[in-house]
Amino acid sequence: KYFQEIINYIKKEYLESLVNIKFNLDYKESLAEYKNHDLFILPSYGEPAAYSLVEAMANKLPIICSDDCGTKCYIREGENGCIFKHKDPIDLMAQIEQTIKTKESIEVMGAKSFRYAQVYHSLESFNQKFDKILKEI
Repeated sequence: KYFQEIINYIKKEYLESLVNIKFNLDYKESLAEYKNHDLFILPSYGEPAAYSLVEAMANKLPIICSDDCGTKCYIREGENGCIFKHKDPIDLMAQIEQTIKTKESIEVMGAKSFRYAQVYHSLESFNQKFDKILKEI
């Protein structure tokens, strides 16, 4: 029912040429989507732990998510992305505008996302932290 409401809204507002909904993408298809875009936005709220933010970071994208997302801590405000007030489309729009004001700002934020993903969320980083925990035990 909810999906049909979205489809109806897209048609009513003549957004078919701008909105392309894709379902059940496999890993390779997901990577291709990241590479074909300049910005990653996770507009959901009540999201406990969206790993897609890290995937987007690893693909050199600035990221925007709500203040109600459990993984908002991956964003360093103004450095690799922005956080907007959940359920507030005006604030979301303001954060998008802030992030995309220049092509250079998008590239700088994307580069920082990539660096943060490498430093804090890579397999190597995980293994180092895990080894440290094991040694402490």
